[in-house]
Amino acid sequence: MLATISFHVGHEARQAHNRRDLNVVRNEKHIDLSRLHANIIDIDEAEAYEQLFGAAQDEYNAKQKRKDRRIDDYHATIREPYDAIIAAQRAAKKFNEDNKEAIKSGEIAPEKVPEIPRTMKKPLYETIIGLYYKAPRIDDNGNQVIDPRTGAPIYDSVPTPSDIARRIILEFLNGFIERNKHLYVIGAYLHDDERGEAPHIHINWVPFADGYTRGLSRQVALDRALRQQGI
Repeated sequence: MLATISFHVGHEARQAHNRRDLNVVRNEKHIDLSRLHANIIDIDEAEAYEQLFGAAQDEYNAKQKRKDRRIDDYHATIREPYDAIIAAQRAAKKFNEDNKEAIKSGEIAPEKVPEIPRTMKKPLYETIIGLYYKAPRIDDNGNQVIDPRTGAPIYDSVPTPSDIARRIILEFLNGFIERNKHLYVIGAYLHDDERGEAPHIHINWVPFADGYTRGLSRQVALDRALRQQGI
């Protein structure tokens, strides 16, 4: 069987959507909640930050003689600046969409969509893995369709059968956790409930690194986390 994997990594994650919070997904027509969706790992982001960085924050604050240098909430120091830029991006995109005709005619200038600085620490990352297999395209006579230009058989990507996909996805999740000691998995959500979509998993994770001499001794850091894993 020929197979293909859809693999995405980004730094925007919707945990409420992933865990199928009814207040969020009840109006999402492509989701059939009667089908399988499983929250394999589900740790609140703020709680995860306390688990990861609480001791380092306390240690850092204990050394500060000035109160204004103490960090009351490390999670907030990472999350709030990131959310501010995301909100500004959405506002600019909405303005440009709402005024696209006036912008096109030159009556008004478009809003510039701010970029997330490359050096900004991202509070959370998400990996999404979907599984498909290549099914031979069959014509009306029951024969596999051949590409007339190349002479090669034509295949179509279709969702992998659920039982096979779930087994592969869970095996991948276990391996992901085992391999990535500095990518703390706070969410793992198996979805086989989206119409027309392949079974897939959302893995939410926080990268962390140790050994800092300025600020907290443990901090959010993707590059350094990977280096400390030997990558």
